[in-house]
Amino acid sequence: MITANQIRGGGNYLTLHLKANDYWEEGHSVEGQWIGRAAEMLGLGGQIVTQETFSALGENLHHATGERLTSRMRSDRVSFHDIQLSAPKDVSVLGVLGDERVREAFHAATLDAHRRLEHYAAARVRRGELVNTEAVRLTGNVATALYHHDSSRALEPQLHAHMVTANLTFDQEAGCWRALQPAEMLRASLFVRQAFFEELAQKIEALGYRTCDHTRDGFSIQGMEGLGERFSSRRTAIEEAIAKLEAEKTRKATNKEIAVITRETRPEKMQETTTETVRSAQRETLGKDGRDQLAAVVEAAAAETRAPRARIPADAALASGIDHQMQTRTSAEDWRMLASALELRQGRRIDVRALEAAFAEQETSGKLVRLPTGQVTTAQVVAEHAAIRAITAAGCGNSPPLSDSARLDGNRHLSAPQLAVARDLADSRDRITVLEGDAGTGKTFLLRQLRQTSSTSWLALGATTGARDALKKEGFPEALTVKALLTNPDQAPPEPGAVWIVDEGGLLGTADTLALLRHAESRGARVLFVGDTKQHAAVPRGNGLETIKDAGATTIRLSEVRRQLDPRHQELSKVIADGVEAGNARDGLALALDLDLVRVNDRERDLYRDAARSYADALASGQDTAAICPTWDGIGKFTEAAREELTARGLLDRKREQTLTVLAPCAWSEPEKRDLTRYREGHVFAVQRAVAGLRAGDLAHFVQARKNTVFVNHQGALHAIPVRQLARVSVQEPREIALAPGDRVQLLANDRASGLANGTVAAVTSIENGRVHLEGGLFLDTKRFRSFTYGHATTSHKAQGATRDAVIAVLDKAALTSAAVHPRQFYVDTTRHRQELTIFTDNTEDLAARLVEGPAHRREASARQIRKAHTAKSQTAPLEERQTLERE
Repeated sequence: MITANQIRGGGNYLTLHLKANDYWEEGHSVEGQWIGRAAEMLGLGGQIVTQETFSALGENLHHATGERLTSRMRSDRVSFHDIQLSAPKDVSVLGVLGDERVREAFHAATLDAHRRLEHYAAARVRRGELVNTEAVRLTGNVATALYHHDSSRALEPQLHAHMVTANLTFDQEAGCWRALQPAEMLRASLFVRQAFFEELAQKIEALGYRTCDHTRDGFSIQGMEGLGERFSSRRTAIEEAIAKLEAEKTRKATNKEIAVITRETRPEKMQETTTETVRSAQRETLGKDGRDQLAAVVEAAAAETRAPRARIPADAALASGIDHQMQTRTSAEDWRMLASALELRQGRRIDVRALEAAFAEQETSGKLVRLPTGQVTTAQVVAEHAAIRAITAAGCGNSPPLSDSARLDGNRHLSAPQLAVARDLADSRDRITVLEGDAGTGKTFLLRQLRQTSSTSWLALGATTGARDALKKEGFPEALTVKALLTNPDQAPPEPGAVWIVDEGGLLGTADTLALLRHAESRGARVLFVGDTKQHAAVPRGNGLETIKDAGATTIRLSEVRRQLDPRHQELSKVIADGVEAGNARDGLALALDLDLVRVNDRERDLYRDAARSYADALASGQDTAAICPTWDGIGKFTEAAREELTARGLLDRKREQTLTVLAPCAWSEPEKRDLTRYREGHVFAVQRAVAGLRAGDLAHFVQARKNTVFVNHQGALHAIPVRQLARVSVQEPREIALAPGDRVQLLANDRASGLANGTVAAVTSIENGRVHLEGGLFLDTKRFRSFTYGHATTSHKAQGATRDAVIAVLDKAALTSAAVHPRQFYVDTTRHRQELTIFTDNTEDLAARLVEGPAHRREASARQIRKAHTAKSQTAPLEERQTLERE
């Protein structure tokens, strides 16, 4: 594990903590060493840490000259960041009580971990337009006092290192020393930690030991089963404290609360003893059987002659890591790609340095593109965006008017603002046009009126099944999904000049956007993208609507909110929309408070009970109601509270309740599907496209995986699915739910037989012979379709594009401390309703803090940034490559 603490002052930290081994021993102290590039710049590299040099850097002074180093000097400044790195429990027990070489392996791996962390050392950028932002610039140098300890304060074996890093770094670009910003180092620890565990495991295996059970949190050593648990008093204390807090708060502890508990359960005072006394007590804790078991492990390692485990080539691992990250993002930090490469190595060893070298080679060759934000994208993404821009530019101004604007005169169904927008659209001569509007402005209604003035064919397309269904309800009964059209292109009108409208264009990734534009270009069709860039973006990488706009497509905006019936709620929608545009939606929260739409309760159980009562009231009054929670954990809590409330009111018949086995998607990326170590007994394969003798809609059960093949059982027959064809299936896992008449269910996939689409929510009327009967005479046959769950609450993404009479949004403590709550999520949640909106939250302070966009350098690349990257690459590439880029 890697953790960090701030040290202010730090005058006694060296003698009271670092030079002691987490216990006092008279006449003995631990020796530390200065490491890091900044330490070398200061002339300290490799030297023993002394009180004089430690105190000088802690006081922001040069140890030799006494001059101040960084320009700013506050009385309460942070002097050091104590970054601690711990070995897995088995390694600690083996290294302290069994084999000194394992301790040395830990020390060597620590130096590599520090080198990787140092690469992400950064300083704040304080000039120009960045003066009041959180923007940072990587400096890549630190001065660290490295200390190794081998025991915890509970006097249990614990190999750990203190990398006590001075609060300074040299900024080469500015030519001066600046305060260290360690946030990037700690964020990159996701990769550093995995690399540390991988290299430590390989060093230990080189000594003859076998490692197993590799996870993000470490690994175990074969033969040492149960030994680490004999030294777990601290872990027991932490778990007991967490359980106590959760019982008091009636909710799960947040990561921040767990961090506080971890610190508070640490003994405040160190014991005074000797090393030999500590070792004797540790051996006594092991017991004779434990000591014999440990000795057998060491003896077996000494006799080990097995060949090293197979390694995965660095290039192959890196390709999987990049593919995994870029399936849902336009850019990512390099450490995310490297961390994913380690996670997807399928249990094989990997040379971490070779992996880093492969990454550097791809960046040098141009396959990876470094953006000004420090994030990385791929040449494929850059070319994808360039192709969209080229098609958009080629279609500007060379088509006849979209429809006859004169026929709009006298249209009494459109408001004055809508009529003006409709005329602008009708007069458009561009092959690609954008209709953008805030939530609830009536975009689809306007299009229906516009279609009536057109003499050509129209094809309505939804970016998702939900958007398609909304189009059908709004007067486009023949609507398709974009995916359905791309799968079967002949469904498009054959005549040139046909108009294709794409609703919720912001939910269309750039790869599908490009495929759609190419298909439209081949048919001579015109494309009208409709949507709102302030709502959620696509799950696949990129935002089709944003990219089309950045490409210069004519964008016509509709801004008059019409969905909400109450003018005050219309104003709320506008204030939140404007806030999202500016990256700060806190004014929207303030207005919601003024309108008395927010209910605050810091007890989780009561928060969900209150929300469930509001939900039951809305259902009882016949309102079309949606409850929205940011996380699946929150949805589970709301569902439990809602079912209790509905049962108490007689709206849920628990006497007729049945337990059903349903399927939940694993939501794996394609590289994760190809990682055969992930598959377990119980996994079910839902076939989406025919493969290996299986038809679309079949459900097959996992049997085993080997040699790039997954074997599944369908109705007693064995089928072999090659790894390269796993994109044709969805991997799901079973779970049981208790369902009763009065419950709501939500589909998690399309059920072709019933005609119900992914995302559909319907009330249960009865359950008979494996069939879940729904309102309207429809049913789900669980013998062939089980991809559904409770539908009492939904996620913000699922709610996008929907309109309801009443909306209940629930944001608990866990959600408010996660990345799930942000301005766009708040905007979607608070603009779905016609009549009533109620926001239930743990506290408004944390909610307000989440309604501000994070630092720009931490967000994935926008279409504008990728366009700039393409321009820069075009200008610096050789002539032949420039010509290729221009054609793209």
